[in-house]
Amino acid sequence: MISKEQLAKSLELGCREAEELEEGWILRCSEAKKYGLRAMCATWYMMDVVKREMQGSGIPIVGIVAFPSGFSPPEVKVLEAKMMVEKGADSIDCMINYPALRAGNLDYVRRELRAMVNAARQANSDAEVKFIVETTMLSTAEIVAAAKLVKESGADFVKTSTGWRGGCTLDHVRILRDAVGPDFGVKAAGGHIATTEKALAMLEAGADIIGENNCTQIMEGYGLLRQTRLGT
Repeated sequence: MISKEQLAKSLELGCREAEELEEGWILRCSEAKKYGLRAMCATWYMMDVVKREMQGSGIPIVGIVAFPSGFSPPEVKVLEAKMMVEKGADSIDCMINYPALRAGNLDYVRRELRAMVNAARQANSDAEVKFIVETTMLSTAEIVAAAKLVKESGADFVKTSTGWRGGCTLDHVRILRDAVGPDFGVKAAGGHIATTEKALAMLEAGADIIGENNCTQIMEGYGLLRQTRLGT
């Protein structure tokens, strides 16, 4: 069983509600700092607040791009990726155009992904890029195709889902892991991972990191689950 510290370093605290007020974001930043999480996510509108609250913590900030639909024109998504990094995001989670993928327009998707990666890296060569493929809306074959396009794009991670169209499953994580191989990042996200047991199951299925709104619940449940598993 992984340590509590390792679990914390696999968790990225997500954005519960787009309309959450500044006070809510301040509390969530405190949560990320309390547990030493891997990252704190932020919308464009709240980026300045999150930057202020996370300053000096050493915890990276993840900017959300083209969320949650991914249907914007490629030029808009590219500009958003660039601007988000310039505004202070160390990492970006970008939504792909999954209807284009389902329609078989793979060249369209490929060009868009590469352009977004290039834009982010032009703003900061160390920027981490993740692409959300919305696994709940795709067949197994489409999930595999999406994962391979993400890997080819030069991104760092393929991410399961937004949570707006259902949560990810262990099977989704396994399919992504098989598609990208052992050396490429997989992020499980999209809701329904709000317990320690479910989070560990996602990691055991092949996820490297987890995006979740209820990180406190996951972290606080660690001790009891460890006792149950190890009998200590």
